[in-house]
Amino acid sequence: MAMPNVSTVLGTAYLNEIRSKILEIKNKLPFLVNIEPKDKKSYNKMGSKSVSFVEAALRIAKSQPEVIPAGLKVDEFEKDVNLTVALSDLAALIDPLCEAVRDTLTVVGSEAMSLSNMVYGHVKVSSKSDANLDEAKRTLGQRYERQGKKKSVQKPA
Repeated sequence: MAMPNVSTVLGTAYLNEIRSKILEIKNKLPFLVNIEPKDKKSYNKMGSKSVSFVEAALRIAKSQPEVIPAGLKVDEFEKDVNLTVALSDLAALIDPLCEAVRDTLTVVGSEAMSLSNMVYGHVKVSSKSDANLDEAKRTLGQRYERQGKKKSVQKPA
């Protein structure tokens, strides 16, 4: 698998503009909630195949109110259905963007770590003959403290 080459600069002004637009979108959706992962299991799941079921249930609830339980508020049900459809449309736009941001972060983060490990390796070797690099070696070495040395795996005889 060839790693994609991502080489660009995301300038401060451009990044601030993006942040501002994301915050603007977030502020336009003040009703959004966050649920704990353990709590998500208790909610009914609604996949793409359920949309037509929910829309049909709403149509029936509106056209045949006599079969609906007295406590069911059809107007609130309709709000839930409409919001579900609207948020599904937004999620269809946002999810691929979030995935692309995460994937790009994985690629550039991996490259940055690989290059940092290379620098650290060279600093460790060079510090043996240049005491001026001891501080740099300690600074970079903090990343690997408490990991200990890798144990060699012995193959069974």
